[in-house]
Amino acid sequence: MAKHMNTKSKALRTYLFSIGGLIVIGALIIAVNLILGALNVRWDCTEENMHTLAKGTRQTLADLAKGDETVAIRFYFSRDVAELPPAVKNYARRVEDLLKEYKRYGKGKVSVAKLNPEPDSDAEDSARLDRVPSQPIGFDMYYFGLAVTCLEETETIARLSPQRENALEYEITRAIHRVLNPDKPRIGVISSLPVMGAKNQNPMMAMRGMGQTPPWAFVQYLQQDYEVEEIPKDSDLIAGEIDVLLIVHPKDLSDALLYAIDQYLLRGGRIIAFMDPLSLLGQQKPNPQMMGAPPPPDQPSSLGPLLAAWGVELEGMADEPSVIADTKFMLRIPTPVPGRPEQVLPTVIDLGQEAVNEDEIAISTLTHIRWVSGGSFRFTGETGLTRVVLLSSSDKAGFVEPYQAKFLDPTTGGRIRDGLKIDNTTHALGVRLEGTFTTAFPDGKPGDKSGEEDDKEEKKESGLKKSTGAAQVVLLADSDMLADPFAFQQQRNFQGRPEYTNNNLALLLNFLEWLAGDENLISLRSRGIKRRPLQRFNDMLADAQEDYQAEQKRLDGEATAARERLQKLMEKNPPVRGRRYHLSPEMEEEIKNLEKKQEGTEKRKKELRKEYRRGVEDLQKRLMFINIGLMPLVVALVGIALGLIKRRRTMRK
Repeated sequence: MAKHMNTKSKALRTYLFSIGGLIVIGALIIAVNLILGALNVRWDCTEENMHTLAKGTRQTLADLAKGDETVAIRFYFSRDVAELPPAVKNYARRVEDLLKEYKRYGKGKVSVAKLNPEPDSDAEDSARLDRVPSQPIGFDMYYFGLAVTCLEETETIARLSPQRENALEYEITRAIHRVLNPDKPRIGVISSLPVMGAKNQNPMMAMRGMGQTPPWAFVQYLQQDYEVEEIPKDSDLIAGEIDVLLIVHPKDLSDALLYAIDQYLLRGGRIIAFMDPLSLLGQQKPNPQMMGAPPPPDQPSSLGPLLAAWGVELEGMADEPSVIADTKFMLRIPTPVPGRPEQVLPTVIDLGQEAVNEDEIAISTLTHIRWVSGGSFRFTGETGLTRVVLLSSSDKAGFVEPYQAKFLDPTTGGRIRDGLKIDNTTHALGVRLEGTFTTAFPDGKPGDKSGEEDDKEEKKESGLKKSTGAAQVVLLADSDMLADPFAFQQQRNFQGRPEYTNNNLALLLNFLEWLAGDENLISLRSRGIKRRPLQRFNDMLADAQEDYQAEQKRLDGEATAARERLQKLMEKNPPVRGRRYHLSPEMEEEIKNLEKKQEGTEKRKKELRKEYRRGVEDLQKRLMFINIGLMPLVVALVGIALGLIKRRRTMRK
């Protein structure tokens, strides 16, 4: 009886201690959260430290703390509006927490004012002066934005949205940078495409008031941060006031303009150039000679003698295929019908972290760059320049003719994938050059027709022969990556600009910010898009695809050989009356065997396609189980094991 009472007493003590322990732990967690919340101390557990100020922001605030200027941030939020959704309220708290971090790192040089713009209040008047508009919510209106001021300069983030949370820190830091540095850098643009907008070639559209097409979306973004100036293709001089020269699809540039680019670089200029073996947007330009006629075929673009002087050339630009295709990084389009193979576009390449040079600050955090029917570079000779590869293809890449990559449809993509000759090497899609550049025009400015020897010698001595400043060149072998259809969504944001869908715009803006001399904003630019491909799955899928293609080619060869043999046998005997062919019994038997073999080959090809689809589906299911079901199963098994061990110990006692 006593033993039974002791057992009950132990069980009761265990139960009470368990309940009491849980209560104490819960109370401790609540107390720690309250204390740390009041102190604004947080532990950021995200892989990318999304809730911690980036290095660029901290450096910007450190530079501010060393100077004499102060920055005032006014945060407008109508916190008393009853109809605000919880997502907006939670995001407002996120903004408040982030502004506390700015104030802390500003060390007295950053002030933060939180204003609640109620109707007819001073806070509402202040919001209107700062150009923060009211927004409708149900039958009410609310304010949600902020303004940054330094001296006479004010920058406004008119509308804060939870959908743009990942860009929040960048927008605030950029606003601080702008008020501290009100003078915008100048960007010169050279392009054979209408990136700056163009007059409509259709007279009927012009008569309807649609005579001017707008600039490309990336130019609209540039105009927000830079003074953008178009340099005509007939120019023979590039002004020294241009901070960065942006060249897009440089097709048919004159020698005079190439010489001007050469001299600009040698004066310490900065260049970023997007060349292309096949410009899909260039294919869409109307034929100026025949209204309504299809556009003439577009030609590849290059910087000609400049590339040669820099020791770089575009691969396959002569008589070889020049458009790169990649069966590992290719765009995969899932089909909605179960059992059908996915659709692919091998010339549209999605470049993730594996393809990006992580040592390059301008692109190290980019995870989703879309490459569209572009080319690649190779280095030639020794130039004394530092040549760095920025973006690379996988080793499952090869080249196709431009006419094959002209149409982006899955049928053509499947044929390209099946027939691609993979060279098992990576290719440089983008490169960076720095160092002491030498001129591509050692004989001086081209175009001088003078025949006198003295004039020739004077011409040869004119112009710079080597760079005199810290010149930089960034080269990328694709221009379509900047085009609206491949870098932006159809719908526009509240500012009237298209929303970007990948890191293509971030790549351009990062390089421009870096080349223009501002590195602090670069670490923030690409935080908005984080792509996490199943890299192991893609590798396994690429290997399976390679095995499938090899077997498919072998079977296709057998089927072709059987058809050719059958055709030759039937052509040996001319047709006779009443029969198409006169065949001997031996030939009839051989034809039957060939037909049977051909039928077996086609059947095996069908089975092979089924096996491939089944293998892909099984691989997807296994990975899904590992990612979703394995960990809960392991936790459950560990819990059961611990329970059994504890039970055995209790029974022994």
